Amino acid sequence: VALRAEVERTMGEAGVDVWLTPAATGPAPRGLEYTGDPIMSLPWTHAGLPALALPAGLSAEGLPLGVQLAARFGDDERLLALAEQLWPL
Repeated sequence: VALRAEVERTMGEAGVDVWLTPAATGPAPRGLEYTGDPIMSLPWTHAGLPALALPAGLSAEGLPLGVQLAARFGDDERLLALAEQLWPL
């Protein structure tokens, strides 16, 4: 709860509605044995904030790259609406 309050205070002071960050420290790993390091999603998970990942292209090796969006607590619908605008299905 303390982390959530701090993140949301920072968002308010900066006029940020949604964070846009890398989804991972690099491209997705090759194969299905390992899904990658979750380090980039830990802040949102620990703060209990809604977050989602979107495809953002391919690395030079042809592996997927992604970005993630994170919103304020309870702002799930706004997050989904923004994601749909950024990456229409």
